[in-house]
Amino acid sequence: MRNTAPIASQKLFLIALLAVAAMAAGCSHTNNLAKYHLHGKPAMFRASASGGGSSSVSINNPTDSWIGDIAAIAGSIALSSQAQKKLEKAINPDSLAASLAVGVRQSAIDYFQLRPPVDPSETPEYLVEIELTDYALHSGTEGVAAGVTGEVRIVHIATGEIVWENWETTVIPLWGSSSGSDKREVDAASSGSNAVGLFNLEEEEIRRILNDGALAVGRYLGDELREDLAEMFEEE
Repeated sequence: MRNTAPIASQKLFLIALLAVAAMAAGCSHTNNLAKYHLHGKPAMFRASASGGGSSSVSINNPTDSWIGDIAAIAGSIALSSQAQKKLEKAINPDSLAASLAVGVRQSAIDYFQLRPPVDPSETPEYLVEIELTDYALHSGTEGVAAGVTGEVRIVHIATGEIVWENWETTVIPLWGSSSGSDKREVDAASSGSNAVGLFNLEEEEIRRILNDGALAVGRYLGDELREDLAEMFEEE
C-alpha cells in the first residue's frame, strides 16, 4: 500500500487513517499468480461498495481550556453530523466503486487478457472483485483532506482460492492552513475556517473530489497487479 499524501498531510488525515488502518490490517497482500494461468481466460468482473461503503467525516478543533474544549467538541459534532449528511447525499457508493474499478479492469485486460465470456454458454474461470471499502473527509488545524480506500480480489471460481488480493488508500489534500506567530491562535482559527470550508463544499465538488480519489486508487491497484506479474517473470 502506498501513501499518496505529502508528509505534511499525514498528520492531517491521521484520525481517518486510523480507522482505515484498523480495517486494512486484516487484509494482507496475497499473490498466487504463479500458480494459475490467467492469460486469455474468461472472467467475471464485479464492482461493489462493501456494506454500502463506509463513509465518515471528522472535524478536529483544538482549544486552550476545558470550557473551550467542551464547546469545540459540541461544535465539531454538530458540524461533522451536518457534513456527514451532505457527504451521504452527494455520494453514490456504487458509482464510486465503478470509478475504482476502471484502472483494475484495464490492467487485468491489458496484462492478462482476462475477458468477459464471449457467449452465455461459456463459464467464467475467474472472478475479479473490486470493492470500495471506505471514503472519508477530515478537517483539522492543518487543512482539509479526502480519502478513498479500495480492495481487489481475483478468485479462482472452481476452487474458491484467492489468486491475488491487495488494498490501497489515497489521501487527497484539499487545502491547508496559513502560518502565524501564535500557533495556538492560528490552530484555533485555521481549524474553524477549515471546518466551515469543509461544510461549505458543494455536493458536486465532493463528488468530483472522491471520484478522482477512486480513479486514483484503481490505477494504483492496477499498477501493483502489473508489478506482481513482472516480478513473477523475473523469478523464473
